[in-house]
Amino acid sequence: MASRWRNPVTGDVIATPQAFEEGPATFTITRNGPGISVHLVQANAHVRDVTVTARETRGRIFLNQVERKVRGFPLPDGRIPDPDSSDAFDAVTVLSIFSDRADIESEAPNAPSTGVYSLNLPALPPWMKFGAMTGANIVRGRMEKSPAVNAQVNPAAWARLKAAFPDRFDGDALIPKWD
Repeated sequence: MASRWRNPVTGDVIATPQAFEEGPATFTITRNGPGISVHLVQANAHVRDVTVTARETRGRIFLNQVERKVRGFPLPDGRIPDPDSSDAFDAVTVLSIFSDRADIESEAPNAPSTGVYSLNLPALPPWMKFGAMTGANIVRGRMEKSPAVNAQVNPAAWARLKAAFPDRFDGDALIPKWD
């Protein structure tokens, strides 16, 4: 991870945040008539609302979750601002998950799935030092959940994860982090 970033507008070289953790978070999912309701509690955030939609097309299930929240993001000094502070941001997280209906019916909860996510910030973080300039940040990525049974992990990648995050491992087993 880069420790410094050059602002392309001002030319300033700036220290960058070194970590970002979205959680821990808890979801409460309940039936609501023919649909569902989702209640999300997330560290460093005030969640405004969560909407979930699902549809099936040709044997594929598509689940779309949109989270609107105000949250603190890590600053270069490692602090995560309180969501009530001026350093917090409006944010929208979108998770789009796809799976085969047959896999869900036969392998749940270990059904494989793929997906994409995006994190949208409608303002530029102050640490980027753009001054009064306006803009937005968008982060996009890909997700994949493989079946837990007989899952294989690239040994070199696993070794790099263990070296980068030794406090997250007990031997070869991942351990959760709860603050």
